[in-house]
Amino acid sequence: MYNIKIDGTPFTKEYIKTLRELNDYKINGYLNVLEVLNKEIDEISNKIKEIANDNEDAKLLMSIPGISFYSALFIISEIGDINRFPDSGHLVSYAIAPSTRSSGNKVYHGPITKQGSSYLRWILRLSGQT
Repeated sequence: MYNIKIDGTPFTKEYIKTLRELNDYKINGYLNVLEVLNKEIDEISNKIKEIANDNEDAKLLMSIPGISFYSALFIISEIGDINRFPDSGHLVSYAIAPSTRSSGNKVYHGPITKQGSSYLRWILRLSGQT
């Protein structure tokens, strides 16, 4: 609105300091909201880390590269009671079941099917991108 140009990367401390120095009540209002939201996010993130560190299954999952506090708890919540799966093969099939076709003595494995939990497939794909 006022053609204000600020060099730097948005949301860094220096950038926010420069914005505050403009003394615009609208900008300061938005910055105050961001400050409160960031504080809430930090508090919730710390609580999630605390919960994950107190959970043995989450700690085991976090030993896998790419699995963080959030991912570990997400995976645990999507799988639910692990005892509902008779063996590891059934769990893997639920999570990332590949399509399989067979004819005679030949077996063809294709892409992951859409069976099982779409959220679990999403978090596993996301975690593997690190």
